[in-house]
Amino acid sequence: MILKIIRMGFFFLAAFFVAGISTYLMLTALIKSEETVIVPNLVGKSLVNTLEVLSQLELNIKVAKSEYNRTTPPHHVLFQDPPPGQEIKKGRDVRLILSKGTEFINMPDLRHLSIQQARIILEENDLSMGANTFVFSAGLPKDEVLAHTPEPGAVTHASAPVNLLISTGPRPNFYKVPDLSDVSLDEAVHKIGKMGLRIGEIKSVYKPDQPLHTIISQEPSPGYRIQKGAALDLTINRQTAEARRQNQDLAAGPRLFRYRLTEGFMKKRIRIRVTCYGYSMDFYDELVVPGTEIWSLVPRHARAEVVLYQNNELIKSEGSDS
Repeated sequence: MILKIIRMGFFFLAAFFVAGISTYLMLTALIKSEETVIVPNLVGKSLVNTLEVLSQLELNIKVAKSEYNRTTPPHHVLFQDPPPGQEIKKGRDVRLILSKGTEFINMPDLRHLSIQQARIILEENDLSMGANTFVFSAGLPKDEVLAHTPEPGAVTHASAPVNLLISTGPRPNFYKVPDLSDVSLDEAVHKIGKMGLRIGEIKSVYKPDQPLHTIISQEPSPGYRIQKGAALDLTINRQTAEARRQNQDLAAGPRLFRYRLTEGFMKKRIRIRVTCYGYSMDFYDELVVPGTEIWSLVPRHARAEVVLYQNNELIKSEGSDS
């Protein structure tokens, strides 16, 4: 009997212990579930709406900072921490970054600046390069800004494109290529220089039916539209060495070549080149004071050609029989 009572007492004690443990675990789970909440998605919501949502969840709001943003209105959430879906305890802080909306900027004045300077200023003011339009301008050198949109002082937003009107410099002068047929090389040099053009490559051919030492062809052709400073290639009628040897004897001794520099202030490099029977050599190459007269002895060969360059520009050309 006593043993039976003991067994029954032990059974009731064990049942009471198991019930207590179960009750404790259930109460602990209920209490724990009440102390944590799931963080909602607050990005894009207004500050008032966010404050209302977090208050209902017994969470605190903490604004870390505000940033400019073109796509999000002012006082709306750009970023949150903890992120949406995370479980946290009640009473914890939710860190927010809010939008200040679009940043507005007073357009700087880029006129009379180079493209490089304008690009730097745009980057410093959080603006971007838009479309560039290029036009001739007599007043501004090449690659300087004539105008732009938005205009100087106008209110615009950050990252807005700025369109530039850029100078390509003065409009180039074009000339009609003159007809230099049957003109001597010296006269051709004078005409070409007077027009602001320059001599390019000079070739020689022999045509017995045309005057010697005259232009028989040119490139570009007469009447062609050419820009100032461009070069003209010339072909001159000159006898070949074989023809000269057949028709003339070699003259004995050298001959005197003379040239006087124009007056001025700066020295000029003078180079005298002699070509004879297909060979060329410089007889004279020095810096010369303006106004000086140069005397140089050159071969008196029937085929000798003497050419004088001033600062690498062709000035004078002579054949031995000229």
